[in-house]
Amino acid sequence: MWEEKLIKVGMFHFCPTDARTPVAPIIQLWEEIGGFFVNYTMKVRAQDLSLSAEYAVSLDVFQIVEDLKNFDNFGNGAGDINYLLKKIEKKDRVGYAIALDFHLTPLNQIAADCKHTPYRLTNMLLQQIFVAANLCLPGSCSLYNITYPEEKLTKPPSLDCYYLEDCGRFARQEGWPRYKDISFSKVWNWLLASGIHDLDIAVTPVQRAIFCLLEMSIYDHFNLAEILFVAQALEGLLVRDGEPSQKSLSRRIKAIIGSPASHQNWVKDFYNLRSTIIHGNYPIIRGHCAHEENIEVQNYHSQYFLPQLRAVAALVAILQDMADANIAEYHFEQHETLCRKKINS
Repeated sequence: MWEEKLIKVGMFHFCPTDARTPVAPIIQLWEEIGGFFVNYTMKVRAQDLSLSAEYAVSLDVFQIVEDLKNFDNFGNGAGDINYLLKKIEKKDRVGYAIALDFHLTPLNQIAADCKHTPYRLTNMLLQQIFVAANLCLPGSCSLYNITYPEEKLTKPPSLDCYYLEDCGRFARQEGWPRYKDISFSKVWNWLLASGIHDLDIAVTPVQRAIFCLLEMSIYDHFNLAEILFVAQALEGLLVRDGEPSQKSLSRRIKAIIGSPASHQNWVKDFYNLRSTIIHGNYPIIRGHCAHEENIEVQNYHSQYFLPQLRAVAALVAILQDMADANIAEYHFEQHETLCRKKINS
């Protein structure tokens, strides 16, 4: 019998940064996540790629659910501000919050000998939980500035969802795109089928689109490179070689998730921005320059924020549609008739 490893995970924050984001659905999702990871078994590639390392995984989400409930109660006027102030002041909570506990146990000798250390496996689990949660409920999972209090050698991922939270708010305000209500287990199993859970290099269009979301979660400020990542992700999912990118995307995004009531030419605005960046004509801002600092910086960010936000919102809705239908790719037949190709079909 192999020894269980307890991995404690801290982070700077996990609550919504926008006061307009509803907290109750996020609490329900985290409770669903906790129930999903009760004696869950996970297989990952071993160093010998023909072998599988198998682990038992349990996740204790009690503290994160309790903190979200207190956050929600305070926002509704029923909470105790002293509780929140104590958490902010106490460095082993918010700032270095012990918010999640992973229990990992090898189930075969391959796992016991595997190159995947418990912390590396936890990194992959955190990334996949982040993607799955935000596909279930955009803006629901922000694991910013993660730390392993008992491990200093392994660098954890930083998974900030400010873009995804903006997408959720945007969808509520604009009525587009209409996000689906999907269970965590359904999205998780779709992600497993895509093969991203222990993948280092994304190859297929779906894998690249998912890695695009992970790449964007690294930044806590706007980055022009994100526009190129999103353009690549959308083109990979919806455009075939030799097809005109902008026109194909406009038609096919509309076929899958519809169009917003206003700004129906947003794809053109997004591609104009992409072209300006690629051809070297777009100004570059000084690093670490906050958009609140002066009006010029504010205007700089506003020029690409909305086109980029609409593109990310569309990408999330398309990935949601694929997960809900359990498909690996789209096929567009004559006259742009949409055909969803099931996984393994």
